[in-house]
Amino acid sequence: MKSLQRTPGGEGGDAAAATASAGPPAAGATAAADAKATGLENYEAALGKYLGSKLYGAVSDAVAPAKMTGYAHQALDAAVGYLTGQLGQLAPDSDPKALQAFSSALDATLSPVVDAYMKSGPGREMSEKLAAYVDAHPREVATVAVLAAMGMVLANAKIPDLKTKFKVADGVSASVEAKLGTFRNISLEQIKGRIEAEVPLLGGTLRAEASIENRKLQAGGRETNAMVGGRWQNEDGTWQAGAQYGYSTQSGHSAEAYVRREDKKKDWFVEGRVGHDQQRGNYGMIGVGFRF
Repeated sequence: MKSLQRTPGGEGGDAAAATASAGPPAAGATAAADAKATGLENYEAALGKYLGSKLYGAVSDAVAPAKMTGYAHQALDAAVGYLTGQLGQLAPDSDPKALQAFSSALDATLSPVVDAYMKSGPGREMSEKLAAYVDAHPREVATVAVLAAMGMVLANAKIPDLKTKFKVADGVSASVEAKLGTFRNISLEQIKGRIEAEVPLLGGTLRAEASIENRKLQAGGRETNAMVGGRWQNEDGTWQAGAQYGYSTQSGHSAEAYVRREDKKKDWFVEGRVGHDQQRGNYGMIGVGFRF
């Protein structure tokens, strides 16, 4: 911080004294600032690339880093907690490949954090702003925002912080600290892969998603919910198609596929759906809609 105390010698003396008082920034402080800036840039770039400039502009306030960091820490802590439950204590002889289970840990722990965000003020604000966009899916946007924020947190994470999350005792060997550094790099790559889980196909974009949650019930036993699906959309959004399969220990198996055609001005659409679930059995429907 520059000194505000005046010294003899007029304005030039004041400037020189201020500069001398400030001195060069500490190397650690510079590195921390660079890491923070890089994490923020990655966060904004990831969301901007995934959502596009129009959608990102619409929801940027609701997914601002300051509003997402807390959820990112929750998601990271939950995933690390799940991972350590699978690994046990992280020791010098731990298999580094075991840390690659982070992606599986996210499958089991991310959904509740996204639910919490959706119920929050920023989450409701985001949903309201996306209501005007036919092709926008608020929960999908929220999931990407939480993942991107996790990447921002991990990019800025220090080894001592990771040691705390993994409950590693002080005085551990350098090899364990190296494994924590490896974990950070692996996790960033896995998060990036999830955000970019979309591929060009037939003049459009195919997005695939999968999730599985297995939790212990208070009354005893376990509950499993799983889903896998994909959806395709052409470049101008006039054609969409998708399919989804789900399984739940409570409601059984379900499957659905759909095709949707819209005009470029979004004045009308035609949509057909077929599927099967425990409540309705086999079903099919065709819908036509107009906007005035």
